[in-house]
Amino acid sequence: MNRDPYMDNLRCFLIILVVIGHFLGKFSSIDLYKHLQLFIYLFHMPLFIFVSGYFSKSLFKNGVFQARKVISVFWMFLLFRLATYFITVLFKGYYTFNLFTDSSAPWYLLSLCLWYLFVPIIHNYKAKYVIPIAFICGILIGFDSSVGTFLSLSRTIVFFPFFCIGYYYTPEQLAKLLNKKLRIPSVVLLILTLCFILWKGELFSPYIRFTYGAASYKDLLDNNYLLYGPLIRMLWYLVAITLSIAVMYIIPRCHTWFTYIGQRTLSVYVGHSLIRNILIYEGLDTFLLSLPKIYTLLIFVICILIVLICSSSIVFKVFSYVLSHPFFIGCWNKKKQNN
Repeated sequence: MNRDPYMDNLRCFLIILVVIGHFLGKFSSIDLYKHLQLFIYLFHMPLFIFVSGYFSKSLFKNGVFQARKVISVFWMFLLFRLATYFITVLFKGYYTFNLFTDSSAPWYLLSLCLWYLFVPIIHNYKAKYVIPIAFICGILIGFDSSVGTFLSLSRTIVFFPFFCIGYYYTPEQLAKLLNKKLRIPSVVLLILTLCFILWKGELFSPYIRFTYGAASYKDLLDNNYLLYGPLIRMLWYLVAITLSIAVMYIIPRCHTWFTYIGQRTLSVYVGHSLIRNILIYEGLDTFLLSLPKIYTLLIFVICILIVLICSSSIVFKVFSYVLSHPFFIGCWNKKKQNN
């Protein structure tokens, strides 16, 4: 699939929100930031995963599954988990390591591998069957308290509908959607939603964990979880889709100076998390919170700088080399070249 500047612009916008959202979690004592994080989490990962599904069409063509792509992402997941482990041990001196049980940033890469493995299956069925079933599974999984962060199963199932929508969505359908004159209504909707959450965010803050997709209804709600759990998840699905579509309308469709960042989102995703961990362990959040609140705005400057650093050419080249050279793939390539 040829690169589409619109999709790269969209990915750039979303990865910036990912970085900001991860940092804001450490400033939840400030209501403004806590509510802003809630707004971001309502749609940023659903839309990000939609884009992942959209770009996964080439994984299975003419009956051939591109397993190398899965291996590369899984390889990056392993390196990400190990890097997270060593950084934590270095700064904290201890860490209970479980390779496949984790609720932090590496979950996305593990889930991405699992979604990729489902591509040959969903490829053979129509969207009108797969997508409703995926949403039903995402709702039903909340009743099972035994499914949690192991293999990122809960998140994998909860977010799978967005991956499926992206997979089935064609460039023609995308163009038809974006050609509708809805940019101004979308801007108004996003501004009104943001203002409402900043104003009444305290009412919704207890439910922000629903947007993580990592816990059961019983763990998320104290009372009446059997009734309100699925209702809240269905409402979040609806809000996530609505806000995601609105965001898609405000993204530039032409090539811009920041389009290249959207081509390097994986290096930003991995790199920013490691940098964030180091800064937090060094007491960045404690330091900024000890200053007048105005200084906490520096966190947004820091987020942009991290995005620019992690998407720089040198970092991206190193990241791409590591991603495409698992030791067994590298050896296989050498043997193939020698033959």
